[in-house]
Amino acid sequence: MTLGDRRSRACNAITILAVNFLLRRFMVRSLDRMAHIADVASTGHMRAKFEYQAKDVGDIVKAFNRMKVSLAMAMQMLEKN
Repeated sequence: MTLGDRRSRACNAITILAVNFLLRRFMVRSLDRMAHIADVASTGHMRAKFEYQAKDVGDIVKAFNRMKVSLAMAMQMLEKN
């Protein structure tokens, strides 16, 4: 194995570690928080609020917030009947 091959492998390993760190930092944590809030909301606690920062995750959070509002409205309609 040449010095260039070793450098290339080291660079690839560093890149993979960096991408893994960034994915965990921005995506996985956000999805874990969303899952927790969804669990809380599923038990009827509609005051639980999804928060977001990143665009991609933000779109998912907006959809969850709309779903939560729809569920609250449906629960109110069922309680009236």
